[in-house]
Amino acid sequence: YDLGQSGLHHVITSGDNINILIVDTAPYTCETEREQQKKDIGLYAMNYGSVYVASVAVYASYTGVLQALMEADAYQGPSIVLAYLPQLYDVPNPLATLKETKKSVDTGAWPLYRWNPALEEAAGQDMFSLDSLRIKKSLEAFLAKENYLTQLISSHPDISAALVSSLESVSNVTYQILTVALT
Repeated sequence: YDLGQSGLHHVITSGDNINILIVDTAPYTCETEREQQKKDIGLYAMNYGSVYVASVAVYASYTGVLQALMEADAYQGPSIVLAYLPQLYDVPNPLATLKETKKSVDTGAWPLYRWNPALEEAAGQDMFSLDSLRIKKSLEAFLAKENYLTQLISSHPDISAALVSSLESVSNVTYQILTVALT
């Protein structure tokens, strides 16, 4: 986790087509464990903009792990896949690992996401995709609650048509003024 002294920083900045898999085995559901982490490698790598980054949890979704590994392999440039596979005891205990993984993913302690800069360049798609269902639902609920227009439209469904019509009228007038001014 000391990125300033590691070779990881050099790989990220090199731009070479190098794929890195980092398996994190520390349990994250304990607050003190999370506080001890010095840096988040995923965020660090995404700041460079040209690095594919995925955060997956092995016991949360095998499909998600395979998808991230295939995307990382196809990406032309440095790619990092952070895989969460907590080890709680000296002797492997798959059931305990499954429970710890579920708890960490569900609470958001280990978010599942993919950052693929090639998507924006090739197809104009969003580079970031959030795969954590719980975080997605919480975020959607928060945005719906905070969005004033959503609240207004849901309480007065007829206002939606009037609002769209009004915006279209304003857009048409603005367009006409701009075309006259430019000719």
